[in-house]
Amino acid sequence: MASTRQTQADFEHTLLEAFNNQNVTRAITEIIVKSVASNLAEKFKEYDNRIAQLEAEIDNLKSTTVSVQSNINIADQKKIEQKLDNIQQRTKRNNIRLMKVQETDHEKTLEVCIDLFKKNMKLDITEANVCAAYRVGKNTGDRPRHIVVVFNDNTIEASVYNKKKMLKGTEIILKEDLTAYRLNLMKEASETYGFKNVWSVNGNIFSKGPNGVNKISTI
Repeated sequence: MASTRQTQADFEHTLLEAFNNQNVTRAITEIIVKSVASNLAEKFKEYDNRIAQLEAEIDNLKSTTVSVQSNINIADQKKIEQKLDNIQQRTKRNNIRLMKVQETDHEKTLEVCIDLFKKNMKLDITEANVCAAYRVGKNTGDRPRHIVVVFNDNTIEASVYNKKKMLKGTEIILKEDLTAYRLNLMKEASETYGFKNVWSVNGNIFSKGPNGVNKISTI
């Protein structure tokens, strides 16, 4: 027991002397500092990785939000454009469009149309039934411009449109007066399905193909 106590006393004395030695104290301090610094470095590295991960997730959310917002805006814009086109087409429900009617200088377009209805289509249409008749488009001189005829009401327009087959054998073509969008749609559809397989009814475009008759809203 005395030997053990002496050994413990010697150890404590040696330890105290070591702590009183500046070199030993400095070495111990450096070891502690390095250990703490190493632990802090690991923690900071973990925090940096976590922050980078969170930033990536935020960027991804921002990108997704912008994409969704863009899709919503495009969808809303298309709906608005479609509604406006529908409204514009309704304003044309009393109209017809004549194509390839010979054009002359200083012509009276209304009289030309009335004469066409009577002679070629056997229709008793008078000037009292027509609000206006006019050429549309730029006069290039190489071909006659289209004529838009505006009737007083839709029943007269329908009576004329339903007899368009009586123009068969002439170069003249009678169609519904469509909006610019629907005219382009009909043109593209004709190129795809063939001129004879595309037509319009009440402003709606239809095509005939291998799968039967289909309504076309886009190409």
